[in-house]
Amino acid sequence: QEISCSAMGDAVVAALRSHRVRSREFLLAIPRSQAVIKPLQLPPNTAEDEIAAMVQFQLQGEIPFPPEETVLDFAVLRRDSEGVGVLAAAVQTSTIEQHVALAQQAGLVCNRLTLFPSAIQHGLCSRETCEDKTIAMVTRLPGEMEIDVISRGAIQFSRSVTATDSPEALSKELLRSLRGYAAQNPNDE
Repeated sequence: QEISCSAMGDAVVAALRSHRVRSREFLLAIPRSQAVIKPLQLPPNTAEDEIAAMVQFQLQGEIPFPPEETVLDFAVLRRDSEGVGVLAAAVQTSTIEQHVALAQQAGLVCNRLTLFPSAIQHGLCSRETCEDKTIAMVTRLPGEMEIDVISRGAIQFSRSVTATDSPEALSKELLRSLRGYAAQNPNDE
């Protein structure tokens, strides 16, 4: 059952009041299941002003919604002799509009709109404290489980799976994801 933006906004306001949260400035996070997140490897000599066009080109055909209804963003993870490592994200414009409308309905100031894995990463550790660690984050949400791996201070892997009530099924998906990450990144511990 779909909940109206007005009803959701009222619920957010009521929750904030009941917990005595006075701030109206918030970071809103889009769930991983509503985004395409993909690590990309660009050539080593890629100029800074060419990255956006290369990300858009490489994501063509991998985004399940029309290009004119898509917002793309990326973060440069590393730049070395092997190339430029980029984490790209694509979100449907209507998804962003829904989150902004919710914030407005609740009377909130949206300081930043981010993806849920990124919000968790920023809350979990700074780039400096996680630089030498590889951390797997598992987040159980209603109907889904997000699996994210932070390494070298940034998200390197992100996957959303439909969650079942079976612990065995969730465990199998978690192991499958971590094994896939480890196969692609054998030097991470």
